[in-house]
Amino acid sequence: MAKRKAIRRKTPRRIRPTGLSGWQRSTKAQRTKVPSHVFLDQRGRRYPVKTYRGGKWVLSPRMEMAAYKRAAQQGERTIRNKAKRLVNQRRRKTGKPLVGGAKR
Repeated sequence: MAKRKAIRRKTPRRIRPTGLSGWQRSTKAQRTKVPSHVFLDQRGRRYPVKTYRGGKWVLSPRMEMAAYKRAAQQGERTIRNKAKRLVNQRRRKTGKPLVGGAKR
């Protein structure tokens, strides 16, 4: 077998900074400035599912799925079911497989 030559890159790869982003970085004071309808748990202002785009608060598919997974990990049944309902509504429209063993 012939040895492979190492490929040299002309420019080094850019490494994204690691750390918390978006809602993970926010404090309770910052969350109180955001409308409560953005969160699944409106009283505790936890599990955000909407992002601000074009002057409106819009449901985000990634945040819906993240809320579902996180609520399942934390053992929050009611919030998990709310998130699951949101995710599956979107998935029915797009034809993707449903989450959590739901029937079409």
